[in-house]
Amino acid sequence: MDLIFREKHHETANIWTFVFEPQEPLSWIAGQSIRLEIPGPYGQIEHRFSISSAPSTRHIAITTRLSGSDYKDSLDALKPEDVVQGFYIKGDVVWWESNLPHILIAAGIGVVPFNAMLAEHLAQNKPMPATLLYSSRDEPVLFKTGLEQITKQHPEFSASFFTERVAAKQILEQPDVKRRTIYISGPSKMVSTLSTDLIAAGIPPAHIIQDLFTGRLSEDG
Repeated sequence: MDLIFREKHHETANIWTFVFEPQEPLSWIAGQSIRLEIPGPYGQIEHRFSISSAPSTRHIAITTRLSGSDYKDSLDALKPEDVVQGFYIKGDVVWWESNLPHILIAAGIGVVPFNAMLAEHLAQNKPMPATLLYSSRDEPVLFKTGLEQITKQHPEFSASFFTERVAAKQILEQPDVKRRTIYISGPSKMVSTLSTDLIAAGIPPAHIIQDLFTGRLSEDG
């Protein structure tokens, strides 16, 4: 699908959001990811990103850390009206209905799919029963202002921010933790280690939803 690049804006540190307009109507579920193919120095190059915009906005936005790679430099060099290709929107990191509040664990850029999920709930005026435990060393913390505003508007949602990675012990302190759905999004090693620790502590594997895909594997958050 053709996506027209419209604009970019700075978020925090070396993190930027890039906004694209689909040339044809496009639907997806908040929290899913997209593969973007753009012109690089030696031909087309591709990368997978969580979509940071809510579907109700009708545009595709991705929020990423500019790391100096060929792909990120080419992304940063896009000009308004440039056309890129988007493929294979997919992912299970979406809001699954539950009788208990979700637990959302994020590190760095890993907060992106959660922010999209919450933004879509906010746009539709839906309740968002969830606890977010978010670790980041960026200053200011990515999306922190918006997340704190959501906590004021929706008392069923809470957000806690940390400079060190969230540990299994902190998650296990949550009430009814073994019955709740736990989402984990961030660098692959962190996601894998935390999932292993939680399963060892008795959390059913089916209750853990991991954000693992090629785009995230190379991100340190």
